[in-house]
Amino acid sequence: MRKVLSLMMALFCCTAAMAETEINAVTITKSDDSKVVFMFANKPVITPGASAYTIADDSQSISIDMTENFEATFGYTDPSGIDEVIDNDDATAYYYVGSGEITIYNAKAGSNVHVYSVNGMLVNTVKCDADGQAVIETSDLNNGVYVIKNNDITFKYLK
Repeated sequence: MRKVLSLMMALFCCTAAMAETEINAVTITKSDDSKVVFMFANKPVITPGASAYTIADDSQSISIDMTENFEATFGYTDPSGIDEVIDNDDATAYYYVGSGEITIYNAKAGSNVHVYSVNGMLVNTVKCDADGQAVIETSDLNNGVYVIKNNDITFKYLK
């Protein structure tokens, strides 16, 4: 009960803080200190469910299993700006969930991004270019849950 109350208080504080600033991204920091940034077209909201947290805006969503130990940080990320140049294998990959597509930035060059249906069938594969960018068209996908996988990053996408 104490854990649930702490979670509810944290969600309330995050929601109050988000109301005053421009928010378009959520950074997930896992227990091994690896980071994944999800960018949204509109302000995202995190909602706890029975077995997963859902992070969504008014048109797109992702799910994170509740059994994973992670920290979610809301913020603003300019997808067209360059703050710094990172040249190492530990660079953070960015996933922009927009209307009709998911854009991946800063992934490993030449790596494959796979899209699986909820029943495990491979639906699509795109290859990251030399800059580590790839675009997954989601407008052709049927409504439902999909699993997006790139190297060691896996997340659920709800269309």
